[in-house]
Amino acid sequence: MVDIYDNIDYGSCQFSTIDFGIASQLAAFTKSASCLNYICESIREDKQIYIIVSDVIGQTFVPQICSEYTAELEDGRIQIYVLQFYEWLDLDWQMEYADYLLTFGHELDLLCRLLRDISHYYVKIGERSLEKDIITNIHQALTYFYWAKILLGRADKLDAHLALKPMRYVNSLINQVDRMIETRDDS
Repeated sequence: MVDIYDNIDYGSCQFSTIDFGIASQLAAFTKSASCLNYICESIREDKQIYIIVSDVIGQTFVPQICSEYTAELEDGRIQIYVLQFYEWLDLDWQMEYADYLLTFGHELDLLCRLLRDISHYYVKIGERSLEKDIITNIHQALTYFYWAKILLGRADKLDAHLALKPMRYVNSLINQVDRMIETRDDS
């Protein structure tokens, strides 16, 4: 979170958590400069970045991100979610950056989409781990697939109408990796 009123300085907060069996890192900011520095560091470390801003904050902050990180936005390493609080707010800025934004009118919709997007990211990492065909990578892939399943399960509880296809795919990946591990263990 970035506070556009730069006269308030609460610093930044970073949290590393393992919640629901999923490792994650959350950072909240009150200064746009701190947030931009964190984004820069995260990109250097090849991390996936999910940014959530309100419409008011996004109006000034999103243009900064889009001008500095166009390539990362285009390749999907940075995703920006805008929570639209004020329908009357000038939406021209959102139209200008529409290719890079996902805008939501309700926080539950945003949360469901975020959970599904992170789940999709974990599936991609798991699939990449499987390509190397090394037992430690296979076990790591299984961990990512389970994390994806947990996140999809949470999203599906909140919004069940999109539930079936992604969960079936993740379950098939888990079954595939389980069979690979069993085959290797039998050898």
